[in-house]
Amino acid sequence: MGPSEIQGPNGPLHRVPIVRIVNEAKALQLQEMEAAEGLSESLIREVYGVPPDHLKTFHISGNAMQDLVDPGDRVRGVLWDGEPLSDGAIYLLHGPAGTIVRRVHLQDETIHLSAASSEVLDQEISQQEWREHVRPLARIVEVLRSV
Repeated sequence: MGPSEIQGPNGPLHRVPIVRIVNEAKALQLQEMEAAEGLSESLIREVYGVPPDHLKTFHISGNAMQDLVDPGDRVRGVLWDGEPLSDGAIYLLHGPAGTIVRRVHLQDETIHLSAASSEVLDQEISQQEWREHVRPLARIVEVLRSV
């Protein structure tokens, strides 16, 4: 059993940590905040379609995606590894405005970043601006909400 695994009642469970994004010396890092959840590798691969070490949990504080992702919600995200963006997917992004959550729409030479909240303006940026100033961190795959 590796350091990213814990022993569960039916076999090893992979740690899915709750992380926050820290910008230290202009380098973004993921820092574990709280105890991690344990999920089986088969569940992670079946439900999320990714290797276990690519799945992380993030705590959301902004209101741009309100009603879909509310402030205080936790989301599961698949770490971005340079793969093509999925049109219409929701991403955790880092750019000039800091770390934000937006739905990404791909349109010819531009990328449209939309918010669910009517109080937050949508943005349209060129492919060049995107490459120079925006870094996808994770594709959001699930919202975890307390009852």
